[in-house]
Amino acid sequence: MSDTTTPVASHTITLDFPIKRGATEIKEITVNRPKALQLMGLSMRDLMGTQVSAYLELLPRVTLPPLIEQEIQELEAPDVAEIVGVMRDFFMTKAEQAMFQTLIEDRLSKA
Repeated sequence: MSDTTTPVASHTITLDFPIKRGATEIKEITVNRPKALQLMGLSMRDLMGTQVSAYLELLPRVTLPPLIEQEIQELEAPDVAEIVGVMRDFFMTKAEQAMFQTLIEDRLSKA
């Protein structure tokens, strides 16, 4: 494992329950790693603790296509869980990433 972990700039998520926007269906969204300005007004403690409301507030700032509040409020639970899990990765420190990688490698070696 390398100690020069390159942070992921975005994740593309395939929704289990596509979003209907007029005549179109949004089946995939790209979630970009937030920058400081996009985090303004949010609590890092809430984000690090995976407080769903904090992530739902952040979503319109970091998604492509940009999701609107009503679309976010109507997301199904499995999609919310997937999105929050992916977004949580953006807030992992290098030490957390290394621990997580070690855990995965350990589990795979025992499989």
